[in-house]
Amino acid sequence: PNQKVIVEVYGDFWHANPKKYSDRTKLHKHQLKGIGRDKSKEAYITKVDHNSWTYLVLWESDIKKNVSECVDRIKKVLEEKV
Repeated sequence: PNQKVIVEVYGDFWHANPKKYSDRTKLHKHQLKGIGRDKSKEAYITKVDHNSWTYLVLWESDIKKNVSECVDRIKKVLEEKV
């Protein structure tokens, strides 16, 4: 909170990772609902708060593939905020 950084992990299915679900016409209703919530949340964080918070999203599959790279992304954002 002191550095105003939000890190959120999106599950590939529930948030419809575009790398895995490129055909938006075949999404489940829960995925479509999640995408809408995600967009609203990000808009609130970035616009209503005048970009004072950094919103970093990590995908489930990226964490499973290379957790060290994800940790490095978080560290980089935190270092830039100091």
